[in-house]
Amino acid sequence: MNKATFSKTLSGLRELELDVANLAEEGQIQIQGDFPTTEQVLIADPTINGNIYKTLTPSMIGLENLTAGTNITYSAGTTYNGTAPITINATDTNTQLTLVEQNGIVITDLGGLNRGIATDIDNDTIVFNGTEMEVAKVPNSLTAGTNITFNIGTTYDGSQAITISSIDNDTQLNLTGALPMVINNGGGLNREVELQYDNTTLGAGGGALTVSKVPNVLTKGTNINFINTDDGAIETTYDGSTPITISSTDTDTTYQGGKNITIDTTTNPDTINLDDDLTGIDSITMTSGPGATAITGNDYPSNPTTATYLDLSSTTNLIPGAVLATKVQRSNLFKSFSNVYSELSSNFRTSFKAQSANVMVEFRANVRADSRIFYGGLYDYNAGSYQADSRNRFNFNDESDQDFTILTWWIRNLTPGNTYYITPYFRGSSNPVYIYCGNSGTTDGFAPGIMRIIDGGNNVSVY
Repeated sequence: MNKATFSKTLSGLRELELDVANLAEEGQIQIQGDFPTTEQVLIADPTINGNIYKTLTPSMIGLENLTAGTNITYSAGTTYNGTAPITINATDTNTQLTLVEQNGIVITDLGGLNRGIATDIDNDTIVFNGTEMEVAKVPNSLTAGTNITFNIGTTYDGSQAITISSIDNDTQLNLTGALPMVINNGGGLNREVELQYDNTTLGAGGGALTVSKVPNVLTKGTNINFINTDDGAIETTYDGSTPITISSTDTDTTYQGGKNITIDTTTNPDTINLDDDLTGIDSITMTSGPGATAITGNDYPSNPTTATYLDLSSTTNLIPGAVLATKVQRSNLFKSFSNVYSELSSNFRTSFKAQSANVMVEFRANVRADSRIFYGGLYDYNAGSYQADSRNRFNFNDESDQDFTILTWWIRNLTPGNTYYITPYFRGSSNPVYIYCGNSGTTDGFAPGIMRIIDGGNNVSVY
């Protein structure tokens, strides 16, 4: 749609932009259309409408009436819709400002709508200096007491400038001497403070109090020497008044060796020796700590150190090849196994501390396989996994033989000092296979099931 802009005075407007506009003759415009159902269009095309409108009426543009509200009046009528010029007026009905007195304020009625606002002062402590308010004095006076004087009067309230003075009637400092302090009267207000001392152990050379010596002397005894440090003179006592060097003379140079100790007096100085052969010793205890301790024997060929009458039964001893743990199922235990590994019994769960990198585990019991292959493994019940290389094939029993069988596992790559956990698991190539352990105390019952964990030592070759 074309747009046109033109300048023409219309009710005070200087510029109007129209959606569709054509200039009419002599620059006049009209409004065509039915308000408000259709848009209003300003045109000046006689072919559409031969009437030329110069004046806009309310019926053309659909103005609503503006009705006067509270305190509003028109010069004519009570509504306005633009058909005739009128004057609008507002009536002020609230003409009085309400003022409320507060502390220190006075409100005076001056007549009509006029009010006066002033300060409320006591004209005693507060007064006016011209048009400004100022403090005249304080409400309570300051009165001069004992040894206090004012140059004017005996009170002060700030109404005039005065000078305050004090009188010192106590000019003598009282001093009381307590031993060793002595107070001497020097005349007038003068006093002398003196320290008493014995002039024997204490002195005041140069004005400073010093120690001269101690009251009780130190006397040298047997084998003790006092030498004056200044002149080298031999002294017999020391009290601090002179510098002394003290020394002792060792007159007892003979020593006697105790058990397994000998004294060699042929050397200078004497030599204290520990005997090569120690006898009568009750115990030898090593220190406990992070450092290594050792007892080393003779490494000469064919002449090793011999140990006799040694009790090594304590479990704290680390002996290569020793039995680390043993479990015995003495009471009756009978269990069948399928082709899936399962635990024989929690009774055989065993923990051990490795002494070397290898252990051998033996299990002894009656095994029946019924022409099936019998398998066994060692399960770490703490970690929830099998020991490496521990699930092995052991035997094949034909028919229903029940043979007492020794099963052996070798566990390697252990860390000495670490704790390990094992329990035996078994299965057959198919089910069932059986293990019989122990009896209920009857004669000729099954032999007990036994599991032993034996240290493998360090001198081991695995192929």
